[in-house]
Amino acid sequence: MDKITNYNLAIKEVKESPFDVFDHLDESFRHNKKFVLEAVSIYGFIFQYLDDDFRSDKEILLRAISKDPSCIEYASEDLRKDKEIALKCVTNQWYTLEYIDESLKKDEDIILTAIASKLLDSVESLKFADISLRNNKAFMKKAINIHPLVIKYASDELKDDQELAEELLFKSKFLIKYLILLYL
Repeated sequence: MDKITNYNLAIKEVKESPFDVFDHLDESFRHNKKFVLEAVSIYGFIFQYLDDDFRSDKEILLRAISKDPSCIEYASEDLRKDKEIALKCVTNQWYTLEYIDESLKKDEDIILTAIASKLLDSVESLKFADISLRNNKAFMKKAINIHPLVIKYASDELKDDQELAEELLFKSKFLIKYLILLYL
């Protein structure tokens, strides 16, 4: 079978057969930035099939993560250190914290954004945070205000902290009152 050489047909192939799209296309499409940008705009996960030079391209990664934040896993080391990219990823999928650089797991903004993400189990994001944050009382107060169950991942010392316990109790009372009003 001949490889597809027409741009419009190549885009159609992306839409119809994204998992093995490059098997059906002329090799030139692999090196065509315009095509790659359009392809990852359709299916972000195509990012993982790109050559290393495109997996190091911030513009392409930003386009890909707008469709599929988990493709950060396949980004270059430098891009996994980029705070802007990390924030975009964790805003919608906290579990992308697993793939960002360790240095960013010490960043309060990134971890708090992950905790506040749209996924119900976002409390789990704190397990990827650096221990220095999980042992930081001021940070844990902020985290508890977003999601009280993050206390589960606080350091043992902070789990026994009176002030944090009061903060958690206050937040829990509010949640209980809300649930009572909601369901009665």
